[in-house]
Amino acid sequence: MPSSRLPTCRMQSLRRSLKPPNSPSNHPSLRQFSQNSQLLLIVSSGSPRPQLPFLYPASHRLPTQVHRGQWQLARLLTTERKKYIKNTAKLTVKYTIGIHIIVSLCSIISLAVLSEKQERAFPSPPEWSLITRFHFRNGRWWELPENNDEGVTDWSKLHRAYQRALARLEDPNKDGAGLIEQEEGGILVPGVGKAGFDLSQKSEEWRRGYHEILMGMARAAEHLDGWVVDKTSQAKKKSAWPPEMVIGPSNPNPEPAPPGAPPAPLEENCVPVSDPPETFYLKILTSKGFTTHQRLTAALGYADWLSFKGLKDSAEEMYKWGLDIACSGLPDPTSIIDPTTGIISASAPYITPNVVLAATT
Repeated sequence: MPSSRLPTCRMQSLRRSLKPPNSPSNHPSLRQFSQNSQLLLIVSSGSPRPQLPFLYPASHRLPTQVHRGQWQLARLLTTERKKYIKNTAKLTVKYTIGIHIIVSLCSIISLAVLSEKQERAFPSPPEWSLITRFHFRNGRWWELPENNDEGVTDWSKLHRAYQRALARLEDPNKDGAGLIEQEEGGILVPGVGKAGFDLSQKSEEWRRGYHEILMGMARAAEHLDGWVVDKTSQAKKKSAWPPEMVIGPSNPNPEPAPPGAPPAPLEENCVPVSDPPETFYLKILTSKGFTTHQRLTAALGYADWLSFKGLKDSAEEMYKWGLDIACSGLPDPTSIIDPTTGIISASAPYITPNVVLAATT
């Protein structure tokens, strides 16, 4: 029995002797630059580059509340990159300002070229202010269909231009200095209101331009007859609406508004776009200082409007008034034209253009 236990004891002693001693002094000392300390893991752990401590900031300088990604981004903003970003921002601002200046100058030049083109087509009195001349030229320019983007005359737009020019011409503090009321309080025409002014103190160019604006207002009022604007609208430029689109008792089946337009107004919130055409025609006929031809064109225009509205008797009376205006400057009008029939005499010694216009209209 003792001999059988001997090999087992020897094997156990050999196993104990082969086991290395558990002593800390036998551990190999690692070099500091080869240790992957958590404080030195600035880059990926798979990087082959050694992590040298003197190449990175000390651990006590690292902000503990900032994530590693944000700290890495802060390290990327070097002095050279900050300088590059600053120079890029300066160049961006410089080029942006330069482009805006160039665009503004091109817009001013194009507006000046258009104004000169309008002035050559429709000369305005030089004694008017620049704003009044600008509105007058726009109104005359937009009255031609080919000068509009849509190819159709926008009467509401040119009515606003004429209206602004007329308001400045009749304002004594602007371009209306020197206008004289014909009587105390002015002449009142029944159904129309106050009549025209005494323009005898104004120059011929001023009176001619004033006459063109009044005639333009009358033409615009004819085309805008029945059109209304919404007085409750807060828009700077109120849209003009035809009577077919107004919502109200007088129009139970209104037409739909065009695409992109605001909702149609209610009838109780509407006011007319313009005064009636006779307001402007009679202002010319009752003013002092207009020529015979200017007064004749106003009378014939008013007569055509009355005829269009179906007022045949009133239109005939206005045509006769126009004939009287044409003959007012003649020494013997009966030798030229028959005032009753409007027929020009074959033996007339001379015929004026005004008589021909009144007799053939």
